[in-house]
Amino acid sequence: MFTMRLLPLLVIAVYGYSLCLAADDPVQIFLSHIDNATANLWAQLETDNDHVFLRNDLESFIHSYDTDNNSHVTMGEFFTHFLKDDPDLGSVAYGLFQEFDVDQNGTIDTKDLDTVYARIDMNGDMRVDEAEFKQYFKSLLTILYLLHIQGIPDPGPIE
Repeated sequence: MFTMRLLPLLVIAVYGYSLCLAADDPVQIFLSHIDNATANLWAQLETDNDHVFLRNDLESFIHSYDTDNNSHVTMGEFFTHFLKDDPDLGSVAYGLFQEFDVDQNGTIDTKDLDTVYARIDMNGDMRVDEAEFKQYFKSLLTILYLLHIQGIPDPGPIE
């Protein structure tokens, strides 16, 4: 089963593109990395091979960050797990948390996940297919990565 602990590795793969000094078009290289990152994320989250990402899949996706099992993921819990593999991605972690904490109350809870799922489910049929999933995460990861490479300050330690 996929855990959110693997999400930083996915972002690291995207981040690694900037270290590449290939003669090819850097925009195409970047887009290729984003495509690969979202394809890998889909493969990790869509574990039952029914080609659908359901609302309960999103719940499982975020549940691994809820270390005190109180049905709320705080920014501290999110950062602790997300930054284990690459502490340099604080601005990306912060952006993801802000995206998932829809009501901006400092925690990710069921109400937030309902809204996030509705964002991913672009056609509103309560079933997220691979195309919807990839479109959402490509957009999100592209924005967060571009902010990261622009040097948007890391918010620092979160308590």
